[in-house]
Amino acid sequence: MVRMCAPVVITTLVALAWICDMPAAAACGNGPGFLGCPPVGWAKSVPAAQAAAREKSEAYAIYFCAPESAATAGEGAAVLALSRVSNKNKILTIFDSPAVANELRKAGIMQLAKVAACESNAALMKQYGAGPNTLVICAPTSERLLAFAGEACKQATISSTVKNFPALYAAWQQSYKKRI
Repeated sequence: MVRMCAPVVITTLVALAWICDMPAAAACGNGPGFLGCPPVGWAKSVPAAQAAAREKSEAYAIYFCAPESAATAGEGAAVLALSRVSNKNKILTIFDSPAVANELRKAGIMQLAKVAACESNAALMKQYGAGPNTLVICAPTSERLLAFAGEACKQATISSTVKNFPALYAAWQQSYKKRI
């Protein structure tokens, strides 16, 4: 009997996923390059993301994903490939490519939280005016600054909009200072 350690098994499964399903590979880059698609590095919870953002006076983002993709969205190539091989998860999200997370971080949005858009999170979804496949960018006070929902929650739309986010956030900060 041949014994394989976990990294060998995961690498093998990722390679199989790439061979069997080219679109999954394309989700994290071009061809075999998807093997390097890193995990997003989600905050443990929305309150944790907000607290970290408040401490640094930064904005934070919440991604409300479909319940079916909550376990894999933004968790990196190995998790995505393993899911696609084991249970045929065909749902790709904006965080299954590093582009959106990279653009958010370039714009100064360092804290990212992920929430399954399901009945148990209904109050949180209502609080942020979100549904499945919605990205909400918030001030450290929890005020909703930007939202991308449904068809607008796409890499191109998000990337082009967040390029202007530093100016939007600076204007919000000035407005907030006047209110307190």
